[in-house]
Amino acid sequence: MEPAGGFGRLASGAGEARATLESLRAFCLSLGPDVVEHVRMHRVVFGRAMAMRWFADISSDGGAVAVRLNMGRREAAQVVTVRAGGDEGDAREAIAKAHARA
Repeated sequence: MEPAGGFGRLASGAGEARATLESLRAFCLSLGPDVVEHVRMHRVVFGRAMAMRWFADISSDGGAVAVRLNMGRREAAQVVTVRAGGDEGDAREAIAKAHARA
């Protein structure tokens, strides 16, 4: 059973974008055993190891999923938006690149 406020609750509020949110979550977790997931009130943050150097911050507004990517300390975060049912290819590629740099 998931704790109150866990990923299930976040995903249930994602509306049409739920499948996209779940798919991107599964992709982030598949990047390696060092990936740590931190579910927050309105988003999910993924980092590497327990130091939690975050590389992806995923949230949903119901019709789309916004992925904020940390590409390093000196670069500004990038934002990739995927519409519900849209192509996730660019988002997955950007997430993998951010994971490698974290």
